Amino acid sequence: EKTGIAFDALKNRETGELHCLTGFLNDPLDNSKVNTEFKVFPITREIKVRTTRAVKRDEEGMIAYGWNYWCSTEHPLPLLLLAYANYVTPQNRSEWHRVLRESYAMNHLPVPPHLNSPIATTKRKIKTGPNKGRANVKKKASPQEKSNSKTPLNVKALRDPPEAPRQGVG
Repeated sequence: EKTGIAFDALKNRETGELHCLTGFLNDPLDNSKVNTEFKVFPITREIKVRTTRAVKRDEEGMIAYGWNYWCSTEHPLPLLLLAYANYVTPQNRSEWHRVLRESYAMNHLPVPPHLNSPIATTKRKIKTGPNKGRANVKKKASPQEKSNSKTPLNVKALRDPPEAPRQGVG
């Protein structure tokens, strides 16, 4: 999230000099591996890091940077695709698609068709009547609905190069 008090911990890309020790925390681009989180104190304009679970002695600190950090053409396309898979939401999808289209073009690659199609928006129906306020019960999809369902995005198939080395992110 943009708080107006956060910045990249990396002070100098050439030397690797850091503003603070949070530069040693990496985003695993896999929420199941995250073990720390930022705690923002807007009044004192401080950001602190705390663990979200017990951390083993030699375990690396992992933190979710958030979509605002990753949704940029500054990152290599393979990392951008991993970040997209981890952080895309209906609210930020159009911005992700814009950045991905630019990144594909910068890498002289054809843009996948799903990034060029208009983004469908759905409006939520307001419940009225006897079921108002009750939890939604998922109904089973009919065979017709199953055949019309879209296949989830296969990030591995979109990567270029397929075996991009992943060194510390951050």
